[in-house]
Formats: sequence, C-alpha cells, structure tokens
Amino acid sequence: MAQGLGKNSPVKLTLGRENYEALIDRHGQFVRWRKSKKCPCVDSNTQQPNIRCEKCGGSGFLYGFQRDYKKSIMLKVINGIIELPLELSDCTVEKVYNYVGLEYEFIQQDNFIQLIDDTGLSKGEMVEIVYNNSLIGQLNKGEFFKVAKGFYKLKDLNVEKPKIQGVYYTPSCDIINVAKLKDIDGNEVDIIDFRQDEIRVSDDIEDDVLFSEGIEYIKPFKFLILSQNLNKAELELIQKHSGDAVCSFPYFYDVAEGDVITVLSGTNTNKIVLNKCGDAQDDVIPEFFVEEISGIETMDKKYFVGVDYILVGLNRIHWLIDDKPKKDTFLSIVYKYNPSYKVIKNVPMLRTSENQRIPKKVVLQLFSSYQEAQGVHLNG
Repeated sequence: MAQGLGKNSPVKLTLGRENYEALIDRHGQFVRWRKSKKCPCVDSNTQQPNIRCEKCGGSGFLYGFQRDYKKSIMLKVINGIIELPLELSDCTVEKVYNYVGLEYEFIQQDNFIQLIDDTGLSKGEMVEIVYNNSLIGQLNKGEFFKVAKGFYKLKDLNVEKPKIQGVYYTPSCDIINVAKLKDIDGNEVDIIDFRQDEIRVSDDIEDDVLFSEGIEYIKPFKFLILSQNLNKAELELIQKHSGDAVCSFPYFYDVAEGDVITVLSGTNTNKIVLNKCGDAQDDVIPEFFVEEISGIETMDKKYFVGVDYILVGLNRIHWLIDDKPKKDTFLSIVYKYNPSYKVIKNVPMLRTSENQRIPKKVVLQLFSSYQEAQGVHLNG
C-alpha cells in the first residue's frame, strides 16, 4: 500500500508558487465567486443601507465578477526575443525587468516579445514579465433554447472535462453579456437578467429559439475550501472569527470581505414546506442556487419532474400542467442546492520574494440569508 512521505524521508519537496497552485487546481472545488462592493445607498456616517433600495434589495451590497488579473512569469531572453506560452497569446504585457529591477522597453505581438534594447542581457538570461490577462470568455454566435415561458438556455456552455480519472462534473459558465439577441424574424429582444447559462426575457416572447451574437461569459473558479480535517492554525482561525470554513485561492485573485463564494461541485439536501404563490406559473424556492428538485408533494398528490414541473432560473419551479396546485396549498419540497459562503475575514499571508506568492486564505461563513432582491444569483 502506498504511503505518504515521512518527516525523515530523503526526498525533498519544494512548495513554491507553482506547486501550491497545482495543488489547488487538482484538489480544489469549482466555485462561483461573486465580488461585492458597497451600494451607493449606504449612509456614509452610519454605514447602514437603505432597506427600501431597489438597486441592492436593502442588503447594502452589489455583486459582480472579477474580469481580469495581473500575474508574472519568468522566461528566457534569446537574441532579444521572449516567447510567451501559447495560452498567454491574448494577454497584455505591462512590464519586463531583470533581477536587479532594470526595466526594458518592448514590442508585443501575439505570444512574442521583442526587446527594443537588450543591452546588458546575456543569452538565455531570465527576466520577469508582468502581464494582465482577461477572465472573460467569448462566443461569436449562439442559440438560446426555450426552457420555460421567459427563460432561455445556452446549451453546452460548460468548463472542459477534467483529466482526472473518475471525475465527470463540468459546471456551466456564467453569461455576463450578450451584444445582440434576436428572434427568428430578426427583431431585437431585450434581456431582463442573466442567470448562470440562462437568460430571462419578456413572457411575451414565444419563439422556441433566439439567436445571439457577442456572448461574454465567466468560467467557474477553482478554490480549495475546507470545513473539516483542519490543521490547528486553521481551526483557530475559524473559531476566532465564528466561521464555518477556510478557503485557499491563487494570489492573483482579489477575494475580499463581503464576497460570496458558491460551491458548484458539491450539494446539500434541504426539505421545506412552501405555500403556493397564488395562481402564478412559477414558484420560487428560497435558495440562491438549486441544483435539482427531488420531489414535490401535497396532501393528496405527488408531482414529477419533467412531467408536472421543471427547474428554471436557478431557483424557480415552473409548472408544466394546467392542473397545478391551488393557491395557498402547502407544497412539501425536497431539493439539492449549492451551498454559498460569505467571506468574513482576509488572512494576511507573508511571502519572502516576488516569485513566492503562495495562495491567499480567507475565512468563510455560511450565507443563508436568502432574498431574491439581493441578486446574488444574477450575473452582474
């Protein structure tokens, strides 16, 4: 049976930046990370929000996504030319400097950097390249298929399947913008909001397919979230700040207090009783991200997914039948949801040099204060 390396093992492990980031990439969870900022309705003196604010739903926070990041990489200079890895072809290089901090002027073209003057650099010398890279993915065209009245879904907008054997989960991306959306006759359609890989439009739109151009989306992030089997230092952190978990993430992501992190590669099961909302075609489950509805039952009838109802818009029960439950009927619902956490404390992480920026940590607390108007589940 294989064993881990003991403290007296002759094998030496170097835990630098790349090793830590590889650890997170392999063992981390897919998450939906929502950056927060204060709403303008917050009073500058009391720091209290306007509870009637329509912009933030009275929470005092607005949510969005980090759209780019800054990072550095060390590469060789050969005859005044630096070749970037192909995956960085679309990045914007901001600075090139050597080990003593001397900066060099340059011209960038795709994944090649031409130094204007490489005086003082020997052949094969390593230099530091600071670059800015976008987190926004783009599709030129796409088709949105109707899943329910007012809701359309873009199919197959998922992350690539991981290469780890036995892992098949591929969460969907978050659409953040569509430049143009038209019906089959070429008429432009207005989008009310974005919900992960779905869009919501007016209930008056009846087309089965809508055609789009200029789709922008954000992929899920890989963070490492631990709530059990913690070491002594992490356990003390959680206890000190009344948290529920510790999250580690690459240093170039700007996770801060107030942000909301939703675990997409894991679900919890909840059981509730919901009062049927009038004669509406949709009923809202009080949860931000519902993965699956396992069953709905009243005192005298069971309802089945795909036959009587479907899940749309991340947390809505859309009734497919005319004989839906009557107003004020009590619905017994079992569903699976993606747990959400709120960042309550940033943990300072010391580093010894520019090339040893190991992952940062934050303390998380379960975020269960659901309000539809807060818009945590909408793609801002």
